[in-house]
Amino acid sequence: MGQNSQEVAYGFGQMGSVFVDTTAELIAPYGKAIVAIQCLSNVAFSVLTAETTAIPASGTTHAHQNPEYIGIAVAANNLGDAVIAGAAKPAQDNTVTHTANTAGVGGTSAIKVGMQVCTLTTADNDIPRDGINGQPVTIVSITDTTHFEVSDNAHNATLSSQSLAGLELHSSGYGGVVIDNGQVFPKGLTIYGRWTNVKLNAAAATGGIICYFGK
Repeated sequence: MGQNSQEVAYGFGQMGSVFVDTTAELIAPYGKAIVAIQCLSNVAFSVLTAETTAIPASGTTHAHQNPEYIGIAVAANNLGDAVIAGAAKPAQDNTVTHTANTAGVGGTSAIKVGMQVCTLTTADNDIPRDGINGQPVTIVSITDTTHFEVSDNAHNATLSSQSLAGLELHSSGYGGVVIDNGQVFPKGLTIYGRWTNVKLNAAAATGGIICYFGK
């Protein structure tokens, strides 16, 4: 029986690698990204730029422009597709009232039908990520600029002027934080992602990093 495997073609090292132990900035080759970084000593980064891919959201000009991989200066998986502020809903009701100026990435209004909603903080975990009875709570209709209706499995949930995350397919998550240039990645660790630029915070007397490239 044949195997559907890309291990030979895309294993680490098949598309190039580079060793770095100075503070010179490494830029991935054209058409490629750094897909893994192996730490040969304890290191910190002053540049760790995650690749950013725009994923257009259906029916609007809103596009997801946030990195999905950790990096310096920009938090990955922190914005979702919309932060829905001032959400309120009594129990035994499916209509959510929210503030009119709710914005998504780049200040663009991003609330839309089909979007999953969940409470941003665990302290107010009225609508959890996995939803009531394990089913995600979704927006089923938008009534006007300050009201939308959610699916029936949120019928008993109560919201009291709190913030919700609106998540779509290919959504950025919520809760990620920025890595600062003092964060130490220990010797022996390999991190995986997609980065375009990497720079060590300080030259390594011994050790350094090996970066592996991929499409």
